[in-house]
Amino acid sequence: MLNSIFDDDTLLARWLAGTLTPEEQEALMKHPDFPAFQRLVQTADQLQAPEADLSGMWAGLSQKIAFLKQKRRYMYWAVPLSAVAAIGLLLLFAWPLFQNKVQGPVFVYTGVGEHKSLRLPDGSTIQLNAMSSIELDTKNWNSERIVKLDGEALFEVTKNPNARFEVRSSHGTVRVLGTIFSVKSRENTFEVQCFEGKVKAETKTQFSITLLAGQGSKAPGGNADWLPIAPLQDSLPPWIKGISKYENAALSTVFNDLEIQYGVQVHANGLENRTFTGSFPHNDLKLALNIICGALDLNYTLENKNVQIGPKDK
Repeated sequence: MLNSIFDDDTLLARWLAGTLTPEEQEALMKHPDFPAFQRLVQTADQLQAPEADLSGMWAGLSQKIAFLKQKRRYMYWAVPLSAVAAIGLLLLFAWPLFQNKVQGPVFVYTGVGEHKSLRLPDGSTIQLNAMSSIELDTKNWNSERIVKLDGEALFEVTKNPNARFEVRSSHGTVRVLGTIFSVKSRENTFEVQCFEGKVKAETKTQFSITLLAGQGSKAPGGNADWLPIAPLQDSLPPWIKGISKYENAALSTVFNDLEIQYGVQVHANGLENRTFTGSFPHNDLKLALNIICGALDLNYTLENKNVQIGPKDK
């Protein structure tokens, strides 16, 4: 019920009018964004904030609702994914995030096969991979720089010893002063790679690790201890250049990334214990499938957005 309320675009109007059902009212009050809804209305009633603040708050909430609706469609395949222009291509949008001096919560997300590049108030930059989102509040940016991440992103952080920079996700937190690093926080994955400077990463279960430039590590499942530190093979994450690259990666991870980049659903029962070493491009689905299946002696069939993968017939 909590997610389904976002399918009704009249929700807030009916809430303000007091016409929600008891079930809808209860679900709305339990949602983590409900305090923001209340604050929006209170600010309007008191007329203590300029119009720009109200519109900025509403814009952020609207974007977050849109992302939740799209993410739910992707995760559960309840309805077909909408068409995305140039799907699979590396779409890198320069978005002047603060050119209008937005003050308050900001929420930005990417869809299937989409990338975005953002510039923050201090000159730091974020590049979002497909099906990812960030959320931040700019009001106290000069004293604390906190970014909430769902998905995968590359960060280039401007040094400021007076303002820590934290990336928070459902799996843990990454803290820096000034560096270039990437964070991947998805269903069962928490991975951090440091390309310049130094970062400290900590899981929700308080396992911590410090990474120097050229080092990376993963916390399996997002809550276990970190795997041994491994040297990085690339100067930046491969997805920045439009490819996904693996070394002895579980096929479940590879197929999950394939779904994110191409908006397909992969069915590959019985292959959970197989691993893959290699790479696939983000702009040619059939080539990507040929590379993966060819390396593992597998067959695939592609129909609409469904991919069936299994062993070759003997």
